[in-house]
Amino acid sequence: MAGKTRRRTGEIFRLLFEILGKCPEGLHEDEAFARMRNSSLLTDDEKAMYGTGSSRFEKIVHCGTVDYVKAGWLTKYRGRWVVTKSGQIAYDKEWNRSRIT
Repeated sequence: MAGKTRRRTGEIFRLLFEILGKCPEGLHEDEAFARMRNSSLLTDDEKAMYGTGSSRFEKIVHCGTVDYVKAGWLTKYRGRWVVTKSGQIAYDKEWNRSRIT
């Protein structure tokens, strides 16, 4: 994917965790994507649709969530995504660290 950087991917996941963190019961992935799509953080290129019917940022998130599930920071069950307690702690720690630097 052109222009995709590790930093940018991290910013996209920060947005996902911010959205999911506000919903302790989690969200269905479609609702999470809708809320992300409405964010001003994503670029028009990232929101652009592929011929398959999904957007660039959706592909980035779908592929990247595997690592977060393996780390125990995110659970996915029947399309519902929930940030775990350890995921929220990691998000809060990273958010506070990045705000300081």
